[in-house]
Amino acid sequence: ITGLTPGSHPYKLTKAAYEDKIGTFTIVAGQTTTVDVSLVLLPTVGNANFTSTPSGARIYIDNVDTTYATPATIQNITAGNRTYKLTLTGYEDAIGSFSVTAGQTTTVPPVTLTQKLGSLKFFSTPIGADISIGGVSKGVTIAGGLTVPGLPIEPTNYVATLTGYDTYNGTVTVVENTITDVTITLTPTIPDKGSLTIETTPQGAEIFIDGIDKLLQTPHTFTDMDVGGYTYQLTKSGYDTVFGIFSILPGQTTTVDVSLVLLPTVG
Repeated sequence: ITGLTPGSHPYKLTKAAYEDKIGTFTIVAGQTTTVDVSLVLLPTVGNANFTSTPSGARIYIDNVDTTYATPATIQNITAGNRTYKLTLTGYEDAIGSFSVTAGQTTTVPPVTLTQKLGSLKFFSTPIGADISIGGVSKGVTIAGGLTVPGLPIEPTNYVATLTGYDTYNGTVTVVENTITDVTITLTPTIPDKGSLTIETTPQGAEIFIDGIDKLLQTPHTFTDMDVGGYTYQLTKSGYDTVFGIFSILPGQTTTVDVSLVLLPTVG
């Protein structure tokens, strides 16, 4: 550049895709001043910050797996408009768009993932069983089944209870947008107790069981006795003492019926 007046002069250099360069130089009469500048490339990439509820969602940008999961900041994304997809097992994919500015970090608005849901329908034999999931009662089975909606897509533990039957524990996998039938056959509970009824003719005999005086007289019924074998002794003034054995069976009543024999009164 010729014809410049001696003194200080400002300058500005511009080039597409490079940062502008601004400075000053000094012209000395009769001399050539050289200004040598290295231009700096403008950044072409930026970053994006992703969060989700719940966390742990896989992050895809422009359908490419970043291998990162929320929360995460993805770096070196080409500037411009981009799409994202967040995926997490048991949840609907979240799809959206965002804009990346070169040299800056974009915060994508927090994403709340929608849980996938399904239903279970319980049938039991007999009906009337209470169904619990996660310790919470969901209702009682009826002839047409008990439907429990709004369950997460995952293996689900359940418990079925009914008086007189063993508790039933099971696991079933809930399927998205599907009512899955669950059939339960309950097993009657085998009681561990039984009853004993002791009768004598005539009545009024003192009762001993396993040698222990029960301080009771016939007739009498004992309940809630442990299952197993026992001995008995029956005494009544003027009659022979009777000894014997009996067994208590689960859920049953054992009956001992004895006719007492008079002691002889002459010799």
